[in-house]
Amino acid sequence: MKSDEKTKNLNIVSLLVISRLILSPIFFYLILNEYNAVAFFVLVVVIFTDYLDGHLVKRLNLPPIFSFYLDPVSDFIFIFFSFSAFALKGIYPIIILFILIFMFVQFIVSSGIKNPVYDPVGKYYGIFLFFVIGITLFIEKDNYGSAIAMIILVSTASLLSRIIFFKKKIK
Repeated sequence: MKSDEKTKNLNIVSLLVISRLILSPIFFYLILNEYNAVAFFVLVVVIFTDYLDGHLVKRLNLPPIFSFYLDPVSDFIFIFFSFSAFALKGIYPIIILFILIFMFVQFIVSSGIKNPVYDPVGKYYGIFLFFVIGITLFIEKDNYGSAIAMIILVSTASLLSRIIFFKKKIK
C-alpha cells in the first residue's frame, strides 16, 4: 500500500472514531430530552461506525494503535456519556458510572503500552453495553433493576476473564 493511500485510510478510520466522540454529547442531549427514537438512530450510527472502523483496520492492515486504544477510548466516552445521561434521569444509580470507569481503567492498565494484550471478552463487554443502552431507551422503568443486575454481573465476569487472560499472558 502506498504511503498516500495509507494516510488516506488512516484519516478515514480517524474520522469514524472522531464521529463517535462528536455524537457522544449529542446522544447525551437526546436522552436527557427524551428524544428516544432519534437517540436510537444515533446509537445505530455509532455501532455501525464502530464496526466499520474495526473492519477497515483489519482489512487495510493499519497500525494496531487504532484498534487497541483509540477505538476503545471513543467507545468508552460514548458509553460513559450515555450512562451519565441515564444516571441524571434517575434510570441508573451513579454507581454504574464508577463501575464503567473502573472497568475502563483496568482495561488500560492491563492492556500494556508497547504490546497490547487483546482479550476478546472486552469486545463482547462493549457490545453488551451498547445493547443495554439500546434497550434502556425503550424498556419500562420497572425493568431497570434487571438491567442494573445484568451490568453488575457481566462487569464482574468480564473483570474475572481479564484477570485470568492477563495472568496467562504473563506466564
